[in-house]
Amino acid sequence: MKNGTCPKCQGNDIAHIKDEKAALGGDNNIQLGVTIMSVAKVMRLVCLTCGYMEWWVESEQDLEKIKKKYE
Repeated sequence: MKNGTCPKCQGNDIAHIKDEKAALGGDNNIQLGVTIMSVAKVMRLVCLTCGYMEWWVESEQDLEKIKKKYE
């Protein structure tokens, strides 16, 4: 859906859900350490036609943090 099209229904009405409370450990984070600063931010995309949802890590730096923790 990052390209603006839903893979399930081919709809193009896509919402990008931003986390309003990221600093407090919101839903758009992958916790990588013990502090609230040790997170990888996740983007949520929702198709407003069928409700299909995807989660993506956009930052290459965050992908590297995840790789180091889970390899």
